Amino acid sequence: MNIKKLFALILIISTLVTLASCKLIRKIDTSGKSEQSDTVQSESYSTDFQSAPESDTEQQAGTLASEDEAYEFLLASFSDEEKEHITLEKTGNMTAQSNGSQYYIINAEKTSPADDSSDGEEKTESVTFYVSVNGIIYTELDEANATTDIIRESFISKFGEKDSETGLKYKLEYAGLITNKGEYCFNFRVMLEKESGETEYKTNYIVSLDGKASGLQALEN
Repeated sequence: MNIKKLFALILIISTLVTLASCKLIRKIDTSGKSEQSDTVQSESYSTDFQSAPESDTEQQAGTLASEDEAYEFLLASFSDEEKEHITLEKTGNMTAQSNGSQYYIINAEKTSPADDSSDGEEKTESVTFYVSVNGIIYTELDEANATTDIIRESFISKFGEKDSETGLKYKLEYAGLITNKGEYCFNFRVMLEKESGETEYKTNYIVSLDGKASGLQALEN
């Protein structure tokens, strides 16, 4: 084998090794991104509470797009026998963690058959399930952050039930998470509810995940 053929063979082998490595790197990167696919990024805002998000990124959709889907997903995770001893309750409530993951909160009552140690009575246990938008089920989370119900209650206690200018009732719609200075925050659309049932947009209510900082932000025109 002459030098040219040997050099060509080495070049071909090096190219194949490089391509194989690239495939592996792409596979790892893709799986890493999927962990954050339940984050909803914001539009641009102007506010005296916080600066607008540093950059707009494309909106990413999670696996479970509604509480109904999360409920069905959780229910399907139990065997037929387990389903006979568990009752699930939707709460309409959500929470989030500092890594940008969002969770539907679903309560459950689990009963266990009577045995000799229970005086012939069934035991009932209350369990809270946190169903990630990405379809992962937990019974506890690392961080005890605020929930959407708590934030709605805090908004009413701070601003009242009705808008002082129009007299219309407030209705807060959870719109996902936004990033501000590298930190995730809850984002709520503040709507005004008319007697007809129709709503009109007023502003956005932005709250830190721990619930300790909040402010109103108006969408830029």
